[in-house]
Amino acid sequence: MGHKAIVLAAGSGTRLAPLTNETPKALCRIADVALLDRAVDLIRPFVDEVAINACHHAEQIVAHVNGRHHVSVESPAAYGTGGAVAALREWLDGADAFILNTDSLILGDIAPFVVGTSGPTVRLLVHYHRHRPDFRAMWRFSGLSFLPNRCIDDLPAAGLESDLYKRVWKPHEDRGVLQLQPLHGCAIDCGTLRDYLAANLTMNGGRSVVEAGAVVHGTIDNCIVQRDAIVEPGEHLVGAIRTAAGTTIQVL
Repeated sequence: MGHKAIVLAAGSGTRLAPLTNETPKALCRIADVALLDRAVDLIRPFVDEVAINACHHAEQIVAHVNGRHHVSVESPAAYGTGGAVAALREWLDGADAFILNTDSLILGDIAPFVVGTSGPTVRLLVHYHRHRPDFRAMWRFSGLSFLPNRCIDDLPAAGLESDLYKRVWKPHEDRGVLQLQPLHGCAIDCGTLRDYLAANLTMNGGRSVVEAGAVVHGTIDNCIVQRDAIVEPGEHLVGAIRTAAGTTIQVL
């Protein structure tokens, strides 16, 4: 039986507000490509099928996916990471699963992590992070995990106790059986405005990002000018996001 992937896209993205007031976090763009599309493109070559969970502005995600992948809509609130997997038990149909966060921009080769993964071991892709470690020896989660199907039957449908860290990863770590595999590259958590801007600049070679249809008459430095947005003559933006509605979000 081949592997399947679940791409987690139900988060409300409160730390990315006001960008996420009208748009789900998963559809926020990095260098003019939606986070959701980057995540799916990353994992799709290695799995048979992809499912995406949605809650916050779920109708936008359903429309964006447009039938290309299975979408699990959570209501009235997001089920949590474990609950999202539990809701897809029938779709998984006994398969093991890769779980990928949409807000983790993984820059590196994931093939060593996914190719040949099988058996009962819970595995996490990690990168070295001295200041914000999640696990022993300064390792921080990079946003991609492997979950054997045997772990899925015990996941609650929703709630705090369905959290994958609390329910699966931490118990496995405490027993010394959690496998951490270093990423040959880096990962950027795009959950805050500061990191979101940094990810955009990184993917654009350090230059400001001017999305399709945007017009810049003034000057910009370390900025994102979103689709159809305008920077007027005489304006000088530094470390900011200019939206199509004309709003300037000062980040740096």
